[in-house]
Amino acid sequence: MSKSLVTPRGDYKSLLTYRKAELIYDLTFYFCHHFLNLKDRTIDQMIQAARSGKQNIAEGSASGLASKETELKLTCVAKASFLELLTDYEDFLRVRNMKQWDADSQEVKFMKEKTVEKGITNQWFLELAKTRPAEAIANMAICFLHQEDYLLQKQLEYLEKNFLTHGGLRENMRAARLKEKKKTPSAPSAPSNPSAPSNPSNPSAPSAPSAPSAPSNPSNPSNPSTPSNPSKSEKAKELFHQGANCAQAVLGAFAQECGLTEEEAFKIASGFGGGISRMREVCGAVSGMVLVANFICGQSDITDKTAKDAHYAKVREMTDAFQKEVGSVVCRELLGLKEKQSDVPVSEARTDQYYKKRPCAELVGLAAEIVERTLFF
Repeated sequence: MSKSLVTPRGDYKSLLTYRKAELIYDLTFYFCHHFLNLKDRTIDQMIQAARSGKQNIAEGSASGLASKETELKLTCVAKASFLELLTDYEDFLRVRNMKQWDADSQEVKFMKEKTVEKGITNQWFLELAKTRPAEAIANMAICFLHQEDYLLQKQLEYLEKNFLTHGGLRENMRAARLKEKKKTPSAPSAPSNPSAPSNPSNPSAPSAPSAPSAPSNPSNPSNPSTPSNPSKSEKAKELFHQGANCAQAVLGAFAQECGLTEEEAFKIASGFGGGISRMREVCGAVSGMVLVANFICGQSDITDKTAKDAHYAKVREMTDAFQKEVGSVVCRELLGLKEKQSDVPVSEARTDQYYKKRPCAELVGLAAEIVERTLFF
């Protein structure tokens, strides 16, 4: 049986970060209801911060089955929630002129020793807290929150390393699909001319070979016939020879992977041909790469700077690779046109001469190849 794409379910309750988060939540709940005015909005804010930290660890662990990106994001949210709670406890001590324990104090040393001592449970710390004043409980919470911050940082580093080593569900699904497609044998080719009768005057003589079939695009006789399962590079070239602009050819080659029909892909990319409607600016093949990346790994949360930066980096990886191969990402430069030259917004007829004088077919093929190796392997 092949290896499962979905990782085995992890029990979030076994995570040290979650067990520590439970202690912080329970301690905060006790502290707020015993030492803050019941009309103080800080009660709700502190309890919600503690709850957010705990629940995001649990939700992140569960979502990691399908999305490592979501698991990382929710773990970061948990870390931020606990940092918010930490500042609330520090504010409580500061505005009341209470002492905050130094990092090398006897109290902090005691807390560290008890944290690693066998047999010491969350309940033991809660019972201890109930015998202490507000100042001591706030300091205990601060100790636990610093420990939790350290543990969550280590957890994030582990998740990042695991993702870089093993990948996420999306790319594992694509890799498995590509592997399965390679194992599927292609259908046998049909006889070259099954309708041609044998030589009636000499039945034993072999039939004369049939003439080669005409190319699929009569306006471009040099276009080779398409194999039964073309690569994405070949597919992009084929679409270009069929009349697609450069951006349409690249996005169209990956329409299925983007969850689009070819017609939808062509419509989305229709204005990017000719360096954006023949302005001769960014090459349409490059725009096509960006469009594919947007569908596959684009940022949907406009407030998520981490996701935005990660997506920008992935797009730049592709555009830099393209520029390294051909020297530019600008349409006019790739076509050898004059500086700042743009054309009227009227497309040219696709004639034999058109295909001979332009490098566009090779450029869309290169763009599709870069997308495939960057986003799907």
